[in-house]
Amino acid sequence: MRKNQISISVERFLDQAKDGQEEAFTVYTEGNNIWETLASGFFKVVTEITKSQELPLSIRAETYHNKAIGIIIAKGFPDDWRVLQNAASDRVVREMVEIIPRGGNLHVLMSEEADKVQSHEKDAKRLSYYDLLKVAAGLSERLSKKSKGE
Repeated sequence: MRKNQISISVERFLDQAKDGQEEAFTVYTEGNNIWETLASGFFKVVTEITKSQELPLSIRAETYHNKAIGIIIAKGFPDDWRVLQNAASDRVVREMVEIIPRGGNLHVLMSEEADKVQSHEKDAKRLSYYDLLKVAAGLSERLSKKSKGE
């Protein structure tokens, strides 16, 4: 059972909402670490808002990071993880360090997904924290490039 559950409700009115229509949404997240849970809720809100509006590049980048982490946790570790790991830039890996603290819930969940994929490989070693960050960073960069049509 998780220790924290956070729900964030956003209501936008008239000229602040898309097409002048009132809009509202709520995001939910849960976890054992209050700060990771709060950050996850914040990123879900940003993701919802970016669906309908153009936001500054730095916020969009964080949204790609969050989306990459969500894909790894929800859909499993990508089969082409080695390609992603090698494609990750140092800058994005450093950004991922801020989002995925060593030993935190996100790190543990990603490690579990990586272990599932590697259990099918002969002589597989457990991925290090840094290697996990590189895979998430590589996936984030791929998502960013896809959205730009590259």
